[in-house]
Amino acid sequence: MKRKKIAIFISFSGQGGVERMVTNLAGGLVDAGFDVDLVLVKARGEHLAAIPAKVQIIRLNTKHTLTSLPLLIRYLRREKPDAVLAAKDRAIKVAVVARHLAGVSPTLAGRLGTTVSAALEGSSWLKRVFWYA
Repeated sequence: MKRKKIAIFISFSGQGGVERMVTNLAGGLVDAGFDVDLVLVKARGEHLAAIPAKVQIIRLNTKHTLTSLPLLIRYLRREKPDAVLAAKDRAIKVAVVARHLAGVSPTLAGRLGTTVSAALEGSSWLKRVFWYA
């Protein structure tokens, strides 16, 4: 039976808790028998050294999550992961669009890593409506 592949799409751009969580999650998924691709917009920070050797690192080497869209589409078409976990707000938005434009249908989940109500506090009603949409 073919092992399921999970892609984790994120920008490793610092020393934050989301990067630490993704590093731990990737290791746990490998231990549970999944193939894991860590698809990185940026690849910086102390957590890179802690990524388990069995995790395939795909470096998109773009300057911004939004500019990684064409490369993520290409990755999804080529690799056809069974599921995609996007971590952080911009990555989630790009993953939703990439999945649609790639014409593939992996299960898609997002992990914000922030409290939405606090992040939008003081924002205009239009920004709040757009964000939730």
